[in-house]
Amino acid sequence: VDEGQPQVGVALSLYRGTNDATRWWATTAMVPPARNFTLTTARLGYVLTVSKLNHTQALLDCLLPQGGHVVALPQDDAAVLCPVQLRTLGWVYQTAAAAAPQPTVALYRCVSTGTQDALWYTVATGSSANCPADTHSDTLLGHLLAE
Repeated sequence: VDEGQPQVGVALSLYRGTNDATRWWATTAMVPPARNFTLTTARLGYVLTVSKLNHTQALLDCLLPQGGHVVALPQDDAAVLCPVQLRTLGWVYQTAAAAAPQPTVALYRCVSTGTQDALWYTVATGSSANCPADTHSDTLLGHLLAE
């Protein structure tokens, strides 16, 4: 049984640090200009506003001790990836088939190489190969609704 139908599609957008190219922030929220982030792409895709039991999982916007943001899943190690949860961004389908016949795009978390205290995270859509240079795919987060 579904908890309900999504009321609106909320855009997940990707921002990059204006003064620090290793700072990324994927969010559904507005990013204040004083935070020094620039929008890199209009939309990665859309998250659901309501969970669909057994078919979706929550995406969390988390703040890391070193000040970076990371998109995490509830089952991730909270001490490492989500020490401070800012908000639930929305819900994504666990598989593309669960969204059928609606088109989806895969969402991957990408992580930099380096030591744990210097890691930074971003996201990529479509394929894990789309992670930016100096990063590698960490995990498939789920499937966003495509435009």
